[in-house]
Amino acid sequence: MLAFVGLVLIVFSLFALVFYFFYKFRSSMPYYRVDRSYCCFLLQHAITGDLPCTDWYLFIGAVNLTSEELELLRLACIEIDEDYSKESVMVNGKMCMRFSAEGKRELGVLLKGISA
Repeated sequence: MLAFVGLVLIVFSLFALVFYFFYKFRSSMPYYRVDRSYCCFLLQHAITGDLPCTDWYLFIGAVNLTSEELELLRLACIEIDEDYSKESVMVNGKMCMRFSAEGKRELGVLLKGISA
């Protein structure tokens, strides 16, 4: 019986330590949260052709649960990516997205809609 109580105390202590760790270091843990200004930044650089591929694919791959408007923007960007993206190009040592002229026009329409 004493061994059982000791085991329960050890397990409880381990859980308490894990919860304390996540509570203490939650602000330093990485997260990806998109806001309107970041979307404007992203679309501007996508139009100019110097947006890194990793930033683009992270944006279109991460579901936005904080804003329905930004989620609709992300879904529109997925369609533009599927229809109008070209091969990536090297800009300043980074592989960057490249879109056709029609794709840039579509991105411009989205940018006007989000910045208005």
